[in-house]
Amino acid sequence: MFLLDIECNSSSLLLFLSILKKGLSILWVVGPILAIISLTISFSKIALFTEEEKKEKNKMKNSIIALIVVFFIPIIVTFVLDNMGSNFKVSSCWAQVNEDDAKNLLSSNSKYQEVEKVEKTNAFSTKEYDEGEEVRYYYGANCVDYSYEGNGTVKKKTFSSGTMKIVENHLYDFNYLTYPSVDGENYIKSLGGIFSKYFGLKMQVTKASELQEVSEYVFGLMYMYGFDYFSGASRKYCKWGGRDCSDCNGTCPQGESGSSDAFYTGNYMYWQHGLSGPLSNFDKLILGSNMTTNCNWTVDMVYYKAGLFGGEGQPGGSASGKSLGKKYQIITDKSDIQVGDLIQFFHESDGFDKTNPDTWTNWYHVAFIGEIDRETNELVGYDGGSYFMFNKTYKWRDKIDENVDSIHGSKTAVAIRITDLEQDCG
Repeated sequence: MFLLDIECNSSSLLLFLSILKKGLSILWVVGPILAIISLTISFSKIALFTEEEKKEKNKMKNSIIALIVVFFIPIIVTFVLDNMGSNFKVSSCWAQVNEDDAKNLLSSNSKYQEVEKVEKTNAFSTKEYDEGEEVRYYYGANCVDYSYEGNGTVKKKTFSSGTMKIVENHLYDFNYLTYPSVDGENYIKSLGGIFSKYFGLKMQVTKASELQEVSEYVFGLMYMYGFDYFSGASRKYCKWGGRDCSDCNGTCPQGESGSSDAFYTGNYMYWQHGLSGPLSNFDKLILGSNMTTNCNWTVDMVYYKAGLFGGEGQPGGSASGKSLGKKYQIITDKSDIQVGDLIQFFHESDGFDKTNPDTWTNWYHVAFIGEIDRETNELVGYDGGSYFMFNKTYKWRDKIDENVDSIHGSKTAVAIRITDLEQDCG
């Protein structure tokens, strides 16, 4: 039974349903107008020409029947598909699909097909603007493509072009009140792009470009859902797009809540004592009920999804800065940092020595390097802590040739290499 086996991430199905939806909408408006015009012409003929009365009355009868049929067809089709339930795949897809989603999916599928045809190097093409500014466009998935700057709802360069378009279109799909009625798995698969590509996929990344895509998958879903920040009971809590509400006794004051696209709307705070799913399985976690995270939870989500945590000889988590420093390579030269390196942050203390983990005390934060921008000579840190919630972007930048003893403003931040990824892209 083909109709029972289809999936909503089929680009052909999405495009067909979106065209059908649009066609029914047009029919609903245009059909009655044409029928009314036909009736008006018939009435005019009857009034002017008595001998035409019988013939025109028959035409009027047919026009009225056609009007009724045309008016009710879209209503009937929409009602049937909307009420058949999510167990019937076509009905489930019908409820989720829109024209923009179909276009995004087709565009994303096309992009990945083209990637397979291109040798995965750092080759690039150039485009000259009228102002003479040269802009690089890297091929395929090897580097982050920022050619689409967005429509203003999401900060520039938060996501690559294809992912940015998807995220922009799905900021207000649901919140914690409506999410229980959502089929999360089908929803994610229907998004297209990297979300359809990576959901449920077991991975083992070996290249910088692959880690960048996995990062967009995790951060992209957290962004569309609108995660809050939570670092433990009686500790720090921050609203998505809002403020630190740690001292607000359960709810933020009215008028000081998170942004309107947050999962936990208004000033509601989701205090709890753990996640709804394991950090080692982000695909399961994102289908749960708890949409909060913090710096090390986020790193763990990404690195487990990427296959870089939890295996033989791999770390079991990112919150153990000192032990990671003893077991893996410490990068002391800022210019040697590469994509995939963890950045561990410690409070300043007497005798702190970046080369000696025994002197590292009071760990408080972790992020990782997701890009090296060679044109601006900057490290691009991927940060899932409160920086993400406050700024609604997870990327910070740090000049490599300035403040060489510090990273992201901290002289007691340490770069640790847990894996030597192929640096196929900066």
